[in-house]
Amino acid sequence: MVARAQWLQGGNNRLPFWIAALLAAYYTIVGGMQVLDSSLSLALYLCNLYTLTQTGSILGQIARIILELQTVDPALQRLSELENLPTEFAQRQVLWQHGFEKTKQLAEHMVEQGANLAVVSDNLPILLGDMKLNLLGSKDKDIGGSVKVKQGQLVAFLGPPDEGKEALLKVLGGVEIPEASEGDPGFYMPSHARVLHVSPKPMFVKGTLLENLKYGAKVAEDGELHRVSSICRRLQLDEDILTYLDSAEVQDWSTVLRMPQQQLCMLARALVANPEVVCMDTPVSLLSPDVAKNVMECLQLFVRERGLEQDPEKVHLRNPRTCIFTCTSVRETDFADQVVYVSKAHGICRVLKDGVTPNTFLQLNS
Repeated sequence: MVARAQWLQGGNNRLPFWIAALLAAYYTIVGGMQVLDSSLSLALYLCNLYTLTQTGSILGQIARIILELQTVDPALQRLSELENLPTEFAQRQVLWQHGFEKTKQLAEHMVEQGANLAVVSDNLPILLGDMKLNLLGSKDKDIGGSVKVKQGQLVAFLGPPDEGKEALLKVLGGVEIPEASEGDPGFYMPSHARVLHVSPKPMFVKGTLLENLKYGAKVAEDGELHRVSSICRRLQLDEDILTYLDSAEVQDWSTVLRMPQQQLCMLARALVANPEVVCMDTPVSLLSPDVAKNVMECLQLFVRERGLEQDPEKVHLRNPRTCIFTCTSVRETDFADQVVYVSKAHGICRVLKDGVTPNTFLQLNS
């Protein structure tokens, strides 16, 4: 099939020259007869023949350009369609402005109450309230209730499938924008906080494993090999996978790594990036109980030490780290500082961790 396409392409490239050759041959006979009967001078005949051959060469160049344009035309059309898709810039600008103004308002109020200006940003809460979410298979997008989340906590979201917890996590992570009512999006994230959403679907860029794991690191030191390697070992990535960190090998990592290893790589990338707020959708769903327990301990340590594999003597100089995740078992909620229940019936509400039992998850999935 490829050989036939190449043959056709070669034929198309030579077509203008064939046409020019036929015209030159035709004119050689017709013009030659005119020269013989003295109706056309030999000089003019040779000039016309030369013009025809040059025209063939020019037509060949034009044809090649047209054919090259045709080969890239589908990609250009696709690029043009993507460039002209509607953007979320206006909505995100409104969202950013709301966050900035709310941060200023809360900070001023806290200072008036006698709070230390140096730590005001650390004490700004994450607020969840009434909002409209994109819920799968549901026209009713309204989720009521309200919850205040302190920075520097490990927070678990639980609730029935497709009733808002995943959508709420995407909103907090900046993946989706809720429908704003009178300029109020229904939630507040401190404007200084860098937020990262970790999808349950593993994603890799074309590059080495190290380039993948340090992708998104804002500070160069955060992406250094020794730190990336230490975080991977904390998460119990297999040693044979860790050997790739020193390699310049570029692989299709989604096929090289098994699914549990892919999930651990996504978690490692998030912890290497070191954001102030990380939103994780079912971070241990593919892991064995022992590895899942270790991951939850790492997330707990990330929150407590305000970053993983950072200088312990500078913990007081770093911003708080907050981890919000959706969970699938009571083993995960045991590590949480706060548990938030999300459903259509009850909206967004805080629940006591002691009240969450294995039976709770059986009822949610029944």
